[in-house]
Order: sequence, then structure tokens, then C-alpha cells
Amino acid sequence: MAHWQLGNKAAATNWYNKAIEWIESSDIDWITNRAQMIYDLYLEASELMCIRPKEF
Repeated sequence: MAHWQLGNKAAATNWYNKAIEWIESSDIDWITNRAQMIYDLYLEASELMCIRPKEF
């Protein structure tokens, strides 16, 4: 999110895509507090970058 806010949209998009790959490849139990925090950060980044979030 910092890259995006500083105007480095290419780096922000790259890191966003890496995060999506990690989320999709990991075996996250979405009921835990840690998983909810990850999802909240994902939603915040999606909103900042005007990207429609996926459902996991």
C-alpha cells in the first residue's frame, strides 16, 4: 500500500499480485484472527488500488 500511496503503481501491483498468489497457495483457516487480519489488509489494499476483491 505504501508503494501505491507514493505513486509507484507498478511495484504496488507487483506486490499485490504476489500477495494474491500466496493467499491462493496457502492453506489458511479463514476463521482464525490472524487470517481475518490478512483478509482485512487484502481488502484495504484492494480498495486503495480500486481492484474488486476476490472471495477466498
